[in-house]
Amino acid sequence: MDRSAAGRRLARITVWDTSPHPPAPQPPDPQRIGGQGLRIVQAVSRLTVDAHPAGKRVRAEIELP
Repeated sequence: MDRSAAGRRLARITVWDTSPHPPAPQPPDPQRIGGQGLRIVQAVSRLTVDAHPAGKRVRAEIELP
């Protein structure tokens, strides 16, 4: 948990991986279970992606009440 410059409380979640490709939601498929995590994260948070020589860092920031 952290505070933004505006004094809002934020939860930050950061993940790294070695793929150079940005995350992309999978198309809806009623036959598939799962695969909707990125859509959910995008709906409830601010998502940023930073490219790095060894892959990328993806960060979600969620404003807390």
